[in-house]
Amino acid sequence: MLFTRYLILVINLFLISNLWANPSLSIQSYQYDWQQIRPLYPLAKGQEAYPAIIQKYTHSYEYYYNEAGKLKVIELVHKIIRVNNQEAIQEYSKIHIPIAGAKVLKIKARSINQDGEITNLRDKEQIKELSKSQGEVAYKIFAVEGVKKGGEIEFFYMLELDYQISGKLVLQSEIPSHNVNFEIISPESLTFDTSIFFLFSFFLCIFYYYFFYILFILHSTEIPSLVTL
Repeated sequence: MLFTRYLILVINLFLISNLWANPSLSIQSYQYDWQQIRPLYPLAKGQEAYPAIIQKYTHSYEYYYNEAGKLKVIELVHKIIRVNNQEAIQEYSKIHIPIAGAKVLKIKARSINQDGEITNLRDKEQIKELSKSQGEVAYKIFAVEGVKKGGEIEFFYMLELDYQISGKLVLQSEIPSHNVNFEIISPESLTFDTSIFFLFSFFLCIFYYYFFYILFILHSTEIPSLVTL
């Protein structure tokens, strides 16, 4: 039987100062990629009972000024999901990427099975579009092929967006998560006010300067699921 855990992890983000700055010299997110060849992530004790486990979750926002001096944001999402049964394969192999108002910069996906077999998202023809009633494209959707029980589904995408004054991100989900990173990459001309709400686990906060950038990283080795078995 499933019992709901009333646990919350919410990050509220407010951009409170936007001083004009020169166009960014480089965009760090463009360098991001997955590890080309790797083993499967080890499964923690007792988690075979869950239908799926998020083995890695990275969610970052990089703020930058384009050549016209307009502030833009690159959103990067990277997930690796271990699937333990056929129902989980059916659910998590179908990927929906919300793209309303966004420019898609990159989409990559693949499955990695216990025998080392890798099946990559082949080409753009596999990616379909789902529109709202008004005709605006709301999602990119596709299925990750070749997934087997005990294997992993891996995908990441990168979107360019207009910046928003405020936002909220919930990192917790209905399945356990490991190796979770939330990141903000920003020119030093910007000032943010962040609020983090959580009732569990240990988080490591890292804040440092990198050339003309400010980096904020929130890391957790494990976030429990919203439900328990």
